Amino acid sequence: MSKTLSYFFADDGVKISYFKWIPDKEIKGIVLIAHGMAEHSERYDDFAGFLNRNAFAVFANDHRGHGKTAGSTDRLGFISEENGWEIMVNDFLKMKEEVKSQYPAKPLFALGHSMGTFIIRDIMLEDKKAVSTDLEGVILSGTGCGLGLMGKIGKLIFKSEIGKKGADGKSQLLHDMSFGKYNKSFRPNRTEYDWLSTNNDNVDRYIEDPCCGTVFSASFFRDLAYGIEKVNNFKNIKNVNKNLPIFLISGKEDPVGNFSKGVKKVYSDYIKAGIPDIQMNFYEGLRHEILNETGKEKVYKDILNWLIKYIP
Repeated sequence: MSKTLSYFFADDGVKISYFKWIPDKEIKGIVLIAHGMAEHSERYDDFAGFLNRNAFAVFANDHRGHGKTAGSTDRLGFISEENGWEIMVNDFLKMKEEVKSQYPAKPLFALGHSMGTFIIRDIMLEDKKAVSTDLEGVILSGTGCGLGLMGKIGKLIFKSEIGKKGADGKSQLLHDMSFGKYNKSFRPNRTEYDWLSTNNDNVDRYIEDPCCGTVFSASFFRDLAYGIEKVNNFKNIKNVNKNLPIFLISGKEDPVGNFSKGVKKVYSDYIKAGIPDIQMNFYEGLRHEILNETGKEKVYKDILNWLIKYIP
């Protein structure tokens, strides 16, 4: 396999970094990865290596405000003054076009983790049907069904925090409101990120990584809330591309998916919307980052088997 760091220019001229992992054999298909909030694409190195050994290429960009696209740690957590969500979604679609230009005849799949699932779920909507029809299927790892309390009072807090700190000012308040509750179910806590994984080494690597766990800007939380609300609104869900197979996967102990309840709600909504081809798998004892968990081999194998099933 070969691993390469490259970049493309977004529609507004911003340089977007991405990694590509290419197998040393004939490519069966290509998986496009949308990573989660407060992490970056290189954390999928092990998973990409597994897919490469099984003849799948992998492409993953660093979203704006993340990883190498941010450019430096002091620029982590900020996308744009306005329309940050749509900008992130369009960057991912731009990467898809970049991949198609390099490998025009290969089948494409999209995999999102956490925040990345909401990006993928956005491109499944009717207004982007022309682009989602390029995909053979989507995998959603660690998704959720809504914002709860944050959704009800968030707009007022977003406005207040942006007014106090500016659009690019970091908001510890919104950080604590968003993530603080996740660790409560795993007391006594070894770290503030125990909710991510049962694997202590994985949690420690996350904490030690300067591009992970950063306190993000108030405008980023505003933009993320907009995206989550958009893709979980049933009026929008009714307009998803119904020809797209969906594979929902989650740790049964994942607080982002409300310990499976939220993922089941997403599954139910897609069934009600008329999605004919949807599968849901839960992994006993695993938490949020199932691709980096102890026991990830079972997850990898299930993903591979699902991908192979949809190779044209």
